[in-house]
Order: sequence, then C-alpha cells, then structure tokens
Amino acid sequence: MGGAMAKQVHPPNVRVRAAHSAIIRPQYPGGSLILRIGENNGDHPMNWYLAALKKYAVFNGRARRSEFWYFVLFNLIVSIVLTVVDGITGSLNAATGMGLLSGLYSLAVLIPSISVAVRRLHDTERSGWWVLIGLIPLVGAIVLIVFAVQEGTSGANRFGEDPKAAAA
Repeated sequence: MGGAMAKQVHPPNVRVRAAHSAIIRPQYPGGSLILRIGENNGDHPMNWYLAALKKYAVFNGRARRSEFWYFVLFNLIVSIVLTVVDGITGSLNAATGMGLLSGLYSLAVLIPSISVAVRRLHDTERSGWWVLIGLIPLVGAIVLIVFAVQEGTSGANRFGEDPKAAAA
C-alpha cells in the first residue's frame, strides 16, 4: 500500500479545515441563510419587521405596503406563539385571552404598531389621525384595512418621498 494517496474532492460548498473535518456552508440563491441584523439582506420579510421596530416612534414619513403587512404578519405569528407558551406555562387568562408573555409583547409593540399604521396612511395621502377610526367597532377596522391595501401615491406627497423610489 505504498502508493500515493488519492486526492479527496469536495463539493464547492465545503471548506476543509483539517484532514478529517470540514465545514459545510450551503449556498442559497439569496446568499447565506443566516439573517444578520443591521446588514443589507435585501427584501427579506424579517427586514420589514425590523425596520418598523427600528422606527419605534417615528410618526412622520411613509411606509410601504410590504413594511406594514410584514409587520402585521410577524406580530400575529409572535402573538400566537406567545399565547401558546402562556397556555402551556399556565399564565394564560381565559377571560382576556392574554397571558404574561403575550401581554408584555403587546405592550412592547403598541407604539411601533401605531407608528407603522400612521406611516402607511401617510403613504396613501391620508392624515395619521385616520388611525383613530379603528376605535369604531368592525367598521373602523374594515376602513383601515381598505386604506392599508391601497397602493401608495407615486412620487413625493405632503408626507415625504416615495418609499418605493428610495428603495430602487
């Protein structure tokens, strides 16, 4: 067995550290699967949620539909998960439907939720005060949903530059 060792061939997504170990780094069409906060990750859905949280109490400017609806989606997912955890841990109050964790999360995202809704209304050329129509049961929620699904005004409006133009 004194011949030369056969050269090992590794796929392009494997980097060899030593003779017996390898680090597998799978490549995906959009780059790495790992999302790093603060890095440019393109239009990853989590970025829209994080962008809304970073603008915690910014009530001026405009928010694209993507920012608003992904924020709503992630809020819904997190709320459901926390409610399930509250139910498992026994901290869920059946009368209110809220537990310790879901209640704290709801308080934490109250201001960002209002601010992203106001900025979404600004994108449709409406005053942020329209968010108060949500206080009218059923009808207010329907009106706000209709406003939120409408496309924003193209170009600058009285509330700021077009967020789509800024992203392009």
